[in-house]
Amino acid sequence: MSGPILVFAESFGGVFRKAAYEAVTEGRRLADLLKAEEHALAIGSGIKENAKELGRYGADKIILADDPSLALYNPDYYRQTALDIAKKTSPSMILAAATSTGKDLAPRLAIHLNTAVATECTHLDLDNGHLVATRPAYAGKVLVKVKITSSPAIATLRPNVFTAKEASPARNPPVEPVQFGRPDSRMVTKELVTHGAKKLDLTEANVIVSGGRGMGGPQNY
Repeated sequence: MSGPILVFAESFGGVFRKAAYEAVTEGRRLADLLKAEEHALAIGSGIKENAKELGRYGADKIILADDPSLALYNPDYYRQTALDIAKKTSPSMILAAATSTGKDLAPRLAIHLNTAVATECTHLDLDNGHLVATRPAYAGKVLVKVKITSSPAIATLRPNVFTAKEASPARNPPVEPVQFGRPDSRMVTKELVTHGAKKLDLTEANVIVSGGRGMGGPQNY
């Protein structure tokens, strides 16, 4: 049996993002092919109540780092927390959504684990146990397949490409709380400023309608 597949389940404001469920669903599929376990790593603040939801999408275990200091993304805090878990569990793969957070975190982990990372993946496959990632290149003009032979293989999944699918509503995986040991950090995230009413994140929208000045005004959309 391979080492577990570790999936970073991103949250915001105490709620897991749609892209997190997509990543967990894909992690479940790959874990079944490898006859391995899937561990969901939930890092954030106020996410304890919602953590079990990750089990419905296929996680065998939920590793929970819930601390007020993790409410907003801090690269050093998140990297060290994920790195500690990776060193403890020795995963064969690490997956994350290709959000701004995931695209920042994944390369940091790859550097410290001395492994390769494939970003913005649109499809994942296996070849003799190695991860084969399909990803766009040259501004999306071509799709390339990248085989990662180092371990753990790390990949970020493009949001809205993979489908979030419940494995079983009755799944009740164990939740393992981990102590957050705050590392030294030169970065301090003080505040997240949003403008206007709460709107759907464009990366999670099913359909995006856009128009230019030729429309004349919003009334013509």
